[in-house]
Amino acid sequence: MPRRLEKQVAFLEANPGIGMVGANLQRIDADSQPIHVGVAGVPLPHALIALWFIIGNAINHPTVMIRRELLDLAGGYDTDFRKGSDRDLFIRLLGQHKIRIANLPEILIHYRQHERQISARHDKASRAKSLPMRLRLLDELGCPHSAETFERLSALQTSPKLPWAERRAVKRELRWLIHAMLRHNLVDAADEPLLRAEMNRVLEEASPRLWQKFCHWRRYRLPWLFPERKPAKPWQPTED
Repeated sequence: MPRRLEKQVAFLEANPGIGMVGANLQRIDADSQPIHVGVAGVPLPHALIALWFIIGNAINHPTVMIRRELLDLAGGYDTDFRKGSDRDLFIRLLGQHKIRIANLPEILIHYRQHERQISARHDKASRAKSLPMRLRLLDELGCPHSAETFERLSALQTSPKLPWAERRAVKRELRWLIHAMLRHNLVDAADEPLLRAEMNRVLEEASPRLWQKFCHWRRYRLPWLFPERKPAKPWQPTED
């Protein structure tokens, strides 16, 4: 889009703590017609990008702009990866170099989709290739059962309704993931309330419809009995 580079450069210059910035995109077909109307809806602040990138996708690769010194520090794209080199790079930037990421809310790219493009022909292979990368990051964070945890959490983006037992497991694992991200400095301590609010939102969406109706009813009909939760205290590191 016009002024795309100008807008992203201006953002990075105004936010020196951000190392990489992406944006929303509009998917178009072979005839340049919009496939979906509206914004794709990537998360904007770093904390939510980091959370969702670990277990799914939160960055539109064609929109990304990275500071050159950080790209050189990470060693750039690994040419050994025919597919998934972008995810490998982002995981190294986030997990090893602890960079901070942001997304702009604007649509700055028109992304054409057609049957012959590489991402369409090799989509399953690309996802399979990225799985060991994500499991590696979970292992570095100290996840005791990385494969099972990833399978449960990644399902939140595709099939949000969960049985109660699965919901309890997801809640436990989301709590662990938030603490691990804080402990390893992938996010800042001030981000914890935002991450907990996102966890509660996801868990409510994953709950059975009847429970969602009850939560909605009690929130608006009985506000004096169920006051809003106070923001969680910032996580404090321990001696160990």
